[in-house]
Amino acid sequence: MQTARELTDRGKGVIAVVHDFNLAARYADRLVVLARGRLNFDGLIADGLTQARLADVVELEVEIIPNLRGDRSMIIPIGTIDGDARAAGGR
Repeated sequence: MQTARELTDRGKGVIAVVHDFNLAARYADRLVVLARGRLNFDGLIADGLTQARLADVVELEVEIIPNLRGDRSMIIPIGTIDGDARAAGGR
């Protein structure tokens, strides 16, 4: 991922498919989220990796901790969201 970041810093385009949210938060500038076979989000990483989106897409409750040394956040899984809680609004 560091090599990919270095390439983008030199103006090259890189597309990577990752399922590790912290890896995406650390290295990506843009995020595309597919959920249930459809486009769920396409935009800036900071706008796309949200508690609500992760609850909806992967049924995971998370805490998002801002990085005090930069603009990259850390995502900490708290637990899964059962179907009843998800239907009621994510919690």
